[in-house]
Amino acid sequence: MASWRHYRPPKRKTMKISFITVCMNRLFHLKETLPLNIEDTADLDREFIILNYNSKDRMNEYLWNHFQAEIKSGLIKLYHTKDPKFFQMSHSKNVGAKQATGDIIINLDADNFVVKGFSEWLIKVFSKNPNSICRLNTEELENGWSGAGKVAITKWNLLKLKGYDEGMIGWGYEDRDLLRRAKEYLDLEYVPISLEFIDVIEHSNSLRFENYEKDVLAEEVNKIQCPQIHTYNDITPKEFRIKYDGSKYFEQPEFDYWARKTVYDKQGNEHKVLAWKDDPEACAYFGYADWKVDTQFKDLFFVGDEVFDEHHKYPNHKRKLKQEEINPDGWGECKLKRLYGNFK
Repeated sequence: MASWRHYRPPKRKTMKISFITVCMNRLFHLKETLPLNIEDTADLDREFIILNYNSKDRMNEYLWNHFQAEIKSGLIKLYHTKDPKFFQMSHSKNVGAKQATGDIIINLDADNFVVKGFSEWLIKVFSKNPNSICRLNTEELENGWSGAGKVAITKWNLLKLKGYDEGMIGWGYEDRDLLRRAKEYLDLEYVPISLEFIDVIEHSNSLRFENYEKDVLAEEVNKIQCPQIHTYNDITPKEFRIKYDGSKYFEQPEFDYWARKTVYDKQGNEHKVLAWKDDPEACAYFGYADWKVDTQFKDLFFVGDEVFDEHHKYPNHKRKLKQEEINPDGWGECKLKRLYGNFK
């Protein structure tokens, strides 16, 4: 791939979208999401870049057997690298993004659904202002929701940013860092993705961390006790996320959902924090889900920006380097092969 300085966006009548999905041992998720994602984008100019990031689950064979026509036509572009021993979020996203030929790049985790209407909304956003970047605004929520990694940016601007910061190892923050740099160094307009366009296969962090190098979390983080949803009653996870919109008085920061406690601000002033479980209206509102309290950090269902701001212990995750210091030796580098049915 030539330097971004020599790259020029192709001229098209309508924008092309590249969906980038990286998979390491998550074929069981891809089996659910990929067929629906193809169906829900059928009327668009798009491609699906699928990166087999050294999976051990016969992912290539499955995709060839079930999506042979799509692979032959180029709708699905299947790539495979055997280099990584462990999953690396920033590096894997960069590898996939460099193969994209679309105007708009969307990172779509294997457990993420595109959602009908989302792609059309994106085209409107980037047609109005190509210098935009889209991501779920988890900072507006007291709890973070799965789907924050669903980020959209033009390939041109991603190249100028030199991709995601590969110095960030572990899970999380790489998308937040990209958003920070996009705003600070390219003055891109941040357009938040509405919760109506977020739909994921819910799973625990135990699964989320299983392909990372061991002990990526410090031991003290593993012991942090937090709440977790373990059952949804007469409501889907997506409906629950939309229902939780921060508009109710008991969804505000002065309410702690699990217990009454006393907190102190930076000036040392004492504040009483209320518990919604003591509030009948709050209990009725959240009654659509059963919560399990005192769950270890690794088993949390929802991990948002604010939780990581306070508790994360990943190495190098608060780097905040200058743009020129990001990936100085190149990015998205690895031995990579595009597959057309030969899996040796």
